[in-house]
Amino acid sequence: MGSGLLLPHTRISGLESPLMAFAVAPEIQGVSTPRGETAQFLCLLLSPAESATAHTVAIAGVAKLLLDPEWKAKALACADGAALKELF
Repeated sequence: MGSGLLLPHTRISGLESPLMAFAVAPEIQGVSTPRGETAQFLCLLLSPAESATAHTVAIAGVAKLLLDPEWKAKALACADGAALKELF
């Protein structure tokens, strides 16, 4: 997707709202990106199959965060999951 983001995602029938797992690392090894960027962010997104809008809004929200260099620096500096969760 760009900005060092890996974004495996799917839509699931019957799911009420999007669910996301987000991980940050200095470098996610063993993964190549189309643009040759270092993968540092992994977002697993599950969205309701019945709502293309919910899926698009969730992806757009993550993309907006990653376009902010200050947010990215804060995310990479997080010491634990609780600190990362606070950024959202």
